[in-house]
Amino acid sequence: MKDIYPLYSKDFMCIAGDCPDTCCAGWEIVIDKKFQEIYKADSSPAAKKAVSKMYEDDEGDVCLKLNNGRCPMLNAGNLCEIYIDMGKDALCDVCRIYPRFNKECDNANITGISLSCPEAARLILEDESYGRLNSGFEFNDEYANTVAEITSYLKEKIIENGFFNIYDKAQRIQDELLFDDKESAMCIAKEPCETFKAPDICEVLELSEKIYELEILTDEWKKLIEKLICHLDKAKTDKLYMKKRNDALKNCASLKEIKNIGIYYLYKYMPEAIDSGDITYSGAISYYALLILCELYAMEYAKNNALPFERKLRLAQLFSKELEHNEDNLNSLI
Repeated sequence: MKDIYPLYSKDFMCIAGDCPDTCCAGWEIVIDKKFQEIYKADSSPAAKKAVSKMYEDDEGDVCLKLNNGRCPMLNAGNLCEIYIDMGKDALCDVCRIYPRFNKECDNANITGISLSCPEAARLILEDESYGRLNSGFEFNDEYANTVAEITSYLKEKIIENGFFNIYDKAQRIQDELLFDDKESAMCIAKEPCETFKAPDICEVLELSEKIYELEILTDEWKKLIEKLICHLDKAKTDKLYMKKRNDALKNCASLKEIKNIGIYYLYKYMPEAIDSGDITYSGAISYYALLILCELYAMEYAKNNALPFERKLRLAQLFSKELEHNEDNLNSLI
């Protein structure tokens, strides 16, 4: 089976204790059966500790009981005790694979690294090639090839325009595909995008309020969404502030980082679009990610008249961590 991946993903290396965040906090850590047995059979302190912290959750998965939201195997230096005592091969599948992802799609593995990891996010946002892949798509399935071709055209539109209503374009494309009109679908994918237009503030406010009602992992994200709602509320009633918001949005919409985020989501969720028979799946995720992140970028730009790269990175990483990696949250967003 052929592996397809963005070229930047091969440069990823975990920075361990130097990481400004940790993937061992906030998320449920599931231990697969193979590693449950490995830990039970091992006499090292880390293995014994892991066994003592295992419990079965409501869905029947065996997990490690978190300690104040952190994995119990994480030491004070943000390093894994299992890795230190037992080596890399003793890491359970969840810990060993992250932040890499691997999705089977017809005759190919769609692989890459996740935006929720700070070091992966740095590689994604800095990418000068805009998600260039190691190989083209050559699926056995005709529909899969059609979706891949359309996705490549949508990617080109993002490179040209930055933020635009990808979801609307994807819906129009899907309407043609439902009537098996591939030629018309391709024409829509290729047609020029409108010049930048600030998103309707009521739509973004409604979406922000919806996000605030979802499960939230960190106080940082909660405060950000609270600030975003206040920012949008003020823009609704203050014409001068609305202009400031719109100008900031226009500046942020064409940023290299914004383009790379949109391309990342189109690529990562293309297999789901193929499996569901609905290209709006990846279009919706890409659009709403850019809608919220453009507004967050613009909010901070309007306030500080600057937006350092590290701040762009942190906002993108938080969005991914809070929404992309929570299946219920992601489904609600779509």
